[in-house]
Amino acid sequence: MSLSANSKANIARNAALVALLLVVGRVGYEGALQLSREDPFKALRPRAVAGLSDDVGIRLENVVLKHYKGPKLITKATAGVVEVKKDRQSFELTDVTDGLYQSEKGPTKFSAKRGTWNSYTRVLNVTEKARVAGKDFDLKATNMTLDQRTGTLKVPKPMAGMVKGGQTKVANLTYNTKSGAFTTGAVSWQGELPQVQEFATAPGERSKWNVSADGTKSGGSKTNTTTYVNGTATDGEVLIKAPLLEHNTKSDVMTATGRVFYYSAKANLVADKVVVYRKEKRAVLSGTVIMLVKPKAEEQNYKPREEEIPNFKPMAADEKAATAAATNGPSPQEKELDKKLRSGNTFREYPMTVTSTNVVYWYARGNRRAKITGNPQARQEFPGSRWRHIWTHEALYDGEQETLLLESSKGAFDTRYRNSIGEDLVATNFLISTKEDDDSYEGKNIKGNIYADDEDVPKEKKPAAPAKPASGGGTKGRR
Repeated sequence: MSLSANSKANIARNAALVALLLVVGRVGYEGALQLSREDPFKALRPRAVAGLSDDVGIRLENVVLKHYKGPKLITKATAGVVEVKKDRQSFELTDVTDGLYQSEKGPTKFSAKRGTWNSYTRVLNVTEKARVAGKDFDLKATNMTLDQRTGTLKVPKPMAGMVKGGQTKVANLTYNTKSGAFTTGAVSWQGELPQVQEFATAPGERSKWNVSADGTKSGGSKTNTTTYVNGTATDGEVLIKAPLLEHNTKSDVMTATGRVFYYSAKANLVADKVVVYRKEKRAVLSGTVIMLVKPKAEEQNYKPREEEIPNFKPMAADEKAATAAATNGPSPQEKELDKKLRSGNTFREYPMTVTSTNVVYWYARGNRRAKITGNPQARQEFPGSRWRHIWTHEALYDGEQETLLLESSKGAFDTRYRNSIGEDLVATNFLISTKEDDDSYEGKNIKGNIYADDEDVPKEKKPAAPAKPASGGGTKGRR
């Protein structure tokens, strides 16, 4: 088949058009491909510099970072170097200073040597030399994480610094900046605390304390309660231990449970539960309360330490006293022991154990007093198997007058004193002085039996029997 000249010309034109379209199409494709590879921030990209990772997209120096929620500034900080990752949401921060985080609980300042910020998750992860400070704390740590969405600050490794004016060490802290709730591992604190008014020599006096616990937990504003597990506190003069201590910051009530121990130079004490109403300056001890009153000689150079508190040896009121009969009469040594047993001057010479089920103590200056109820008893052991024992319905201690009133129940004689040589006295009440070097006492409606040595009784009035009854409406004397 032959083509006309016009047909050949048309084919040539069509072929040229196809070739042109192919060329233009390829140029357009390659141009589009090239344009897609172009980066408008190419000039800001770091060149091949030692120490920079390949995922760094932008490097900035001396940057002020600010984050707002509406018109409110939430977070700000200054960074010496900011490296923006290629994902455009991760920021590597170096030499962070002047950090500020505004929370519902007030401002928190922070700084760090190195950290990362994720703009999508809004998590700040500090990996080197972190420091956070607020109204009542200033702490340093090797690393920490702050989740801005939840307001959760986590410090997994130990941190140290200042809390409430004292030096502290805290392990494994989790803190909610919105509610104030937190948990910790082992914690210790050293600083000054207001002294209990009974022991302070001047109003407002403070003493240095060391406080530690195996762990703490607080519900923040939801519960207003902070819990301490296996807490210990000492000021060098007393030592306090409690398996569980709860402090309600709103009511300022502290509750210790699980056999609470108190050690001091004068006495050691243990109770099942202790509640301290700090606003009222009142303490309530309950459960099985046992106190060991120490001999005066042990007060010198005392250093608080854990010591055994002996179990109270109960004695029924109708139990008979065991008396040993000597064939040839008591020896001089035994006479001396009996004399000490009957003397009021020996109350601080030998240890005494006291027990009850409830003690209420008001410790405010000028109003110090205590009420002891729940079958209160006291027992003092002497050498040679000697002892003296006292019961009462309730005991009232006046810290200002330094007196102890042992009171029977109404219309009864259930205030009773007995000892191992057979002396037995009952009364409606005994009023005993607790002042130093004052062994005076007075009693009302005293009756019972007392024993006297031969040398204590005039020869012409020597009784035929060793026991003589003693009774009367009232008695005063010296122990």
